[in-house]
Amino acid sequence: MNENVLPILGTLGNALLIAAYIPQIVKMIRSKKAEDVSMLMWILWFLGDTCFLAYSLIEKDIYSSVLFAFFSFGNIVILTLIALYGKSKK
Repeated sequence: MNENVLPILGTLGNALLIAAYIPQIVKMIRSKKAEDVSMLMWILWFLGDTCFLAYSLIEKDIYSSVLFAFFSFGNIVILTLIALYGKSKK
């Protein structure tokens, strides 16, 4: 494979992964509901991303550090929305 294609594929893939958070965040903000979203899954995802962030910082991998910082931020936003909207108010 052409060596110029690999960085483009990696960047595109990571951009799509970061963008994948947006529809869930927008849906929760608009509906003000999150009771069907698993808090445990997002906590585990956050912990995993945070471990990868720490690893990439220790390894001085700036590209991965920025990526996992975005992932961790997205996780925090979603966890906050779940805490706010997780239980339906009657």
